[in-house]
Amino acid sequence: MFQRILLADDHPVVRIGVRAIIEVHALGQVVAETGTVDELFQLLSEQSFDLLVTDLSMPGTQHIDGYAMIERICRNHPELPVLVLSMTSNASVLRTVYASGVLGLLDKASSMAELPAAIQAAERGSAYISASLRRQLAQAGFRPPGYRALSPREAEVLRLLAKGLRVKDIALRLNRGITTISKQKSDAARKLGLRNDVELFDFLRREGFSG
Repeated sequence: MFQRILLADDHPVVRIGVRAIIEVHALGQVVAETGTVDELFQLLSEQSFDLLVTDLSMPGTQHIDGYAMIERICRNHPELPVLVLSMTSNASVLRTVYASGVLGLLDKASSMAELPAAIQAAERGSAYISASLRRQLAQAGFRPPGYRALSPREAEVLRLLAKGLRVKDIALRLNRGITTISKQKSDAARKLGLRNDVELFDFLRREGFSG
């Protein structure tokens, strides 16, 4: 569980909502909040945090865009997990922000129901991207590292699992051994940062996995 979470968003109602979700799900302790870029940089320079949940764009006297803000944070605090709340669905922007080193991208326009899963993934050191944003990125030809690491056979197994087939059914269909299919399933889950079958099937259902 995260002990020192920093929330950054220029809309107080968003900070209240995020804090409430974190507290209800016992995901960690929020110790500081801010609504400006200037104060965000100041807090990061004066205190230590183990998770930052931040809006992509906030006001401030420094007048820097969202990407520049995130890039500076990731460069100066490479050990800090960063989850970004974004209103944009522009794949180019999302891709650039993700490449700067953030651990998660959440669609601010949709439900915050994915926030607990994103924070839990961050605790494992795993990346998390909202399903809606993942679709935008996929349409632009971008796949996060976990996807790219999957072998064709591992991706094939996940596609069939997503369709509801059991391991023994997949083994029969693909003419592979049950042990082989089980290993490909567990290897794929490991590459995606998923710890067990519950997390794997939740991921497949949430993402509408198609490989």
